Amino acid sequence: MNRPYNNERVDEISQHGGAALASAGAVAMAGHGRHNRSEVEFMLLRLLSQSPSLSQRQIASRLNVSLGCANYCLRALVDRGLVKCSNFYEAEEKRRYLYLLTPSGISEKVALTGSFLARKMQEHARLSAEIEALKSEVVENGAPSSEI
Repeated sequence: MNRPYNNERVDEISQHGGAALASAGAVAMAGHGRHNRSEVEFMLLRLLSQSPSLSQRQIASRLNVSLGCANYCLRALVDRGLVKCSNFYEAEEKRRYLYLLTPSGISEKVALTGSFLARKMQEHARLSAEIEALKSEVVENGAPSSEI
């Protein structure tokens, strides 16, 4: 059954997936209760490019989302032609699949990587400014600089 892929459903699923969405050791996006579609897609495409033979259960675990969320997002990427799903014949369990990025999936991953990096750099700049402001506030209130 093919369902339309919409931002609201991904946001809803991502919200229930936990406080962090991580990919194969990538820095968790903690503190965000909702993730936009491009972040979910980016993390999933990145994981699949690194480990195409993961099961959906392993994908869900690595992304810190529910199995249903992983299934829904994988189906959406397959429906959009970004990921190809094929049987993994070497596996003992014949129900295993390889999730391979298509040429358009690779292009999408590159585009999402650029926008993800730009957002994270803006977030870093904002956090750095906030940290400096807090340090100044602590010093103004008389805390020894060794405690900062």
